[in-house]
Amino acid sequence: MILTDNDLFRIANELILSNNKEGARKAVDAVPRSRGFFQEMRNAIPKMIFGGDVDLAFDLLKSFKTPTIADEVMYQNIQHFILFFLVN
Repeated sequence: MILTDNDLFRIANELILSNNKEGARKAVDAVPRSRGFFQEMRNAIPKMIFGGDVDLAFDLLKSFKTPTIADEVMYQNIQHFILFFLVN
């Protein structure tokens, strides 16, 4: 069975409530960061803070990388490449 981002964030929050911050950190480190990760992270961070592990919440937020301009240009080029072959 493969655990999703949501599953691991839920496990991490339960571990925080059980006062197992090290286990929560391991669960967050195991998050695969698949599609929808940002939304799952956004939903999990307040629960982490209210559960009492502010450090983990801030570390998770700091680890999130936004796309750079180069990434955006590459993404647009890929879109144009695919569109070119679909149309022609």
